[in-house]
Amino acid sequence: MTRPRAEIYASRARRLASQARRYAILAAYERGEKAEAIAAEHNVTVRLVCLYAAQAGISRPQGRPRKAA
Repeated sequence: MTRPRAEIYASRARRLASQARRYAILAAYERGEKAEAIAAEHNVTVRLVCLYAAQAGISRPQGRPRKAA
């Protein structure tokens, strides 16, 4: 039995919307915006913003820089 065409289009739209949201979050993170501000703007948790960044390989060091040896 095949799925109704409307259901196929709806699931595709949901998937594309979540991908677009993810790319928007990553773009803001790469611009240097704070994770808390991004999370508030996109109605997600800070943890999700950090997870997306980690999965994309974007690291932002926290704390004081180490002294050169």
